[in-house]
Amino acid sequence: MSAPLSRRARIVLWLNVIGSTSLIGTEIFAISASFDWAISGLLGLSPAITIALAVLLFAVSGAITSLFARHALTSERDLALRGDL
Repeated sequence: MSAPLSRRARIVLWLNVIGSTSLIGTEIFAISASFDWAISGLLGLSPAITIALAVLLFAVSGAITSLFARHALTSERDLALRGDL
């Protein structure tokens, strides 16, 4: 069993995870929005289909962002436990 992390290490860990997840998540959602806008414009989709496509893309973006957050937390925790943080 590993030693518990210090308060400073936990704060740095969470700040790194929150910061990186917000940056990557924002980029992923921006890509989804621009893809929805481009596809609906190129194909001349109706507003209902455009909204449905946006909902689908944003759901996928949320899943990818949560997956990234879980991997970032695991990675940061491993680095902190090794003493590299």
